[in-house]
Amino acid sequence: MPSPASIACAALLLPLAAVAQYNLVKEYAGESFFDDWTFYNHFDNLTSGNVNFLGDIDAYHDKLAFVNDAGNAVMRVDNTSTLKFNQNRNSIRISTKDQFTVGSVWVADLRHVPYGCSVWGAFWSSAPTWPLGGEIDTFEAVNQDYYSHMGLHTNPGCTHSSSAVQSSTLINSTDCSVQANGNQGCIISNPTHASYGADFANSGGGVYVTEFAIDGISIWYFNRSSIPSELQGNVSSINTQNLGIPVANWPADDCSINEFFQPQELVFDITLCGDYAGASSVFYQTCTGVCYDDWVLGDPSHYDTAYFEVSQELASVRTQPAFCTVCVSSSPPYYAHAHLPIAMPSACDTIPCLSDTRTLFSVEGLVAVVTGGGTGIGLMIAKALEHNGATVYIVSRRMAVLEAAARDHNRRGNLIPLQGDVTSRESMQAVADQIRQRHGYVNLLVNNAGMAKSFLPKLPGPGQADMKKYQELLWNAGPPNEFSDAFDVNVTSAWYCAVAFLDLLDAANKRGNMPGVTSQILTVSSGGGFRKDDKVFSVPYTLSKAAATHLGKMLAHFLKDWNIRSNVIAPGIFPSEMTEGLINDAYVAAGVPLRRAGDINDIGGLILFLSSRAGSYVNGTVQLIDGGRLLLYPSTY
Repeated sequence: MPSPASIACAALLLPLAAVAQYNLVKEYAGESFFDDWTFYNHFDNLTSGNVNFLGDIDAYHDKLAFVNDAGNAVMRVDNTSTLKFNQNRNSIRISTKDQFTVGSVWVADLRHVPYGCSVWGAFWSSAPTWPLGGEIDTFEAVNQDYYSHMGLHTNPGCTHSSSAVQSSTLINSTDCSVQANGNQGCIISNPTHASYGADFANSGGGVYVTEFAIDGISIWYFNRSSIPSELQGNVSSINTQNLGIPVANWPADDCSINEFFQPQELVFDITLCGDYAGASSVFYQTCTGVCYDDWVLGDPSHYDTAYFEVSQELASVRTQPAFCTVCVSSSPPYYAHAHLPIAMPSACDTIPCLSDTRTLFSVEGLVAVVTGGGTGIGLMIAKALEHNGATVYIVSRRMAVLEAAARDHNRRGNLIPLQGDVTSRESMQAVADQIRQRHGYVNLLVNNAGMAKSFLPKLPGPGQADMKKYQELLWNAGPPNEFSDAFDVNVTSAWYCAVAFLDLLDAANKRGNMPGVTSQILTVSSGGGFRKDDKVFSVPYTLSKAAATHLGKMLAHFLKDWNIRSNVIAPGIFPSEMTEGLINDAYVAAGVPLRRAGDINDIGGLILFLSSRAGSYVNGTVQLIDGGRLLLYPSTY
């Protein structure tokens, strides 16, 4: 195996044909094992289990996720707390921040797997938007099962082929559709009794290998005494052709991999009861009593065996690199990949591969901070990022608003409220310190907090009022301190917030958790900052947003040598607390050529572009997103 307690990824050796050789390119090991996993900080709203999945801080504190003295990673169910009726037991669900493309192998050396009545443990993978993109179950078992199980879950149309080459004859079901047979999936049982439960633990565990290839999906299992030499020692590559016949195999002839599967996140989770382990038809096959009443609420020692122990030999191997290798064997120019000529006879060269859209626009694993993230555009940005796999800290003075946003809009449990006042340097340093302790790095800072005061009334022309009246309207539009307030929030705070997070942005670059994507500051300005007409709704707001736009450009120059990017977003009319009462349908129809206000898909699409590999070459720019509104007014844009 590659090395103690690890997950690893690899680069393809010969991508010109179907190959089985995989190089190590990613490793999760030892004390840093949990660093590149996302903890699902939420109750089990996915499989209806009677558990609360803890976030990383609580999981470490309660010793439900830790690395033991042997260097092995342990994930377990709480086995010490006595519960009251309607309480859930604490447990763990984690998923990799990386996604693994077609042409990948992951290897799991498991010393112990969770078992016992009510227990439902699994090591599996799925695309972020289940069931679109498919699910691969490498290991799954419940209660006191006699066997562990392997399987696929997909959209309708994928089935287990009768031509599959596999060692197991225990084929439970052949339709992989989540809409068939109560989402049973196409399940193959591992015929080895020691693949689960006490027998598995007593025999020292075993190794699971999953190959996610264009010609099909295969899973191997080896008990401790039969691990092949291909998987032993400090190997840097694996050839699956040397592993023998897999236990389970789903050829692509009856399940097109490109059609039904997308890049996969690896997942460990342990739930209790739920849709599977708690179903009467399943539970009473091997257990007695009532799943929740007698087990979850019962003696906590029931869960002494409900844990994963991942040896220092867990590896994931990936074969789709950032550059494609093209080997040429003839002297005329060889055309490949968008018809780029390569004139290197009998040689190999590399050219960039075009990623699929999910990889190209992926923000999986990104850590972001959004000021003013509890409402309006800030919340839209936070939701777009969190719903697509990022961890997002939303910051505001109003903790109740932040908590409501996190409660109502969390999809993955990674929308995290932090109270902070952007106008206080000390407060923002405290926020940065909290994130430094939790994550240690930030990939993206969104300076979104803003305010508007001194709203202008409708101004008359020379034929409608005299200069004295005009002067009076401007004089009384707002006191001087409202200019100061607008600049303080919209400009000064954006500067000091950026400075407060510089070391965390630098740490993310050094960490390299977003391949090909450097850290970035996004300043949310306004299309109004370019206007120079007398119909702006606030002079302090317009002037301060012009300054904020210039600040974003300045930051790009300040930080270019540090590989920290800075871009500006200049929105037009979007629903927010600031615009409430100021806009209506008639106003929008007259003031926006597209005749509508912006929505979460508009701002979300832009933020996903700028934050992902797709926008990683963008620096020092202003992205105007206003439906053409600025076309109607004299401006400096």
